Parts: sequence; structure tokens; C-alpha cells
Amino acid sequence: SRLKNVAIPDSVTSIGEGAFSGCTSLKEVILSEKYIGELSDYAFNECTSLEKIVIPSNYSKIGNYAFKNCSNLKEVQIKNGINTIGNGSFYACTSLEKINLPINIKTIGEGIFDDCTKIEVVIPEGWENSKGICEWFDDAVDEVFDDECNVEFVRNFVIKEAAKDSPQ
Repeated sequence: SRLKNVAIPDSVTSIGEGAFSGCTSLKEVILSEKYIGELSDYAFNECTSLEKIVIPSNYSKIGNYAFKNCSNLKEVQIKNGINTIGNGSFYACTSLEKINLPINIKTIGEGIFDDCTKIEVVIPEGWENSKGICEWFDDAVDEVFDDECNVEFVRNFVIKEAAKDSPQ
């Protein structure tokens, strides 16, 4: 594919499933600030040259495997409108180093950071959904947490796991 840059105009009302899947030369995507909806499943799957994405606050959902195998994706900015991150959304984004989860996130799918070897997940201060995050981490790391699990526990776990898993 020769497509290198995409700016989604305000007139676009949906991004279909797999719309840019396999666009291996795509480096930059600018999403409209006016479009209200979601990034569909597999929207940017296998966009191996994509380096950065900003998901505006008017989007409510990142679909399943939306950025799967975007191996050069280093930076993802998720604004506070997102409340759902689908299964495997960032699966095998091996260059992804840091992601801030938005404060109003309610649903986190399974394996969203599987095979992300460099990732640091920043959990927002004041996030009240500690039960949900513990369930997510239970699925994400194949461990069982007891009833003591809380956001602070998960923050500490992420820091320790990131340090343990980083290449020396």
C-alpha cells in the first residue's frame, strides 16, 4: 500500500471494520474532532508503519483488534471520551511504550496489551472501577487476584511487571 497519511474529514460518520487494515505504509492518521462514534474492529490492523494516534474525546469505543500488529506504534493518546477498549485492541504493538487509560473507562477487553513487550500502562488517579480493573488484570496476566485487589495494587503490579519483562 502507498497510503502514508490520512485525515478523516468531519463529513465521515463511520470508519468501517478493517477500513485501513493492511495499509503497511500508513504513518499518520488524524481523526476528526467532530465525528462521534467508535473505531470499528480491525480498523487499523496490520498498519505496521503507524507511529502515533490520538483518539479524540468524541469517540466512545476502540473496537476489537483495532490496532493489532501495528508494530511501529509508539504513542497512543486516548482522550477522556473513550469508555470501552475492545479485545486485543493493541495486541502485538511491540513498540508501544506508554498508554494512559482515560478516567471514564468502563469496559476493558481481554488481552488488549498481549505481546506488547515495552508497555507501561498509566491508570488514572481517582479511577473508581477497581473491581473492573482487577478482573481485567486477572485475564491479562493469567493470575488470580484475591479480594484485596485495588487500583493501587494494580499500579504497583504494572510497574513491577514492566520492569521484570523489559529487555536488559
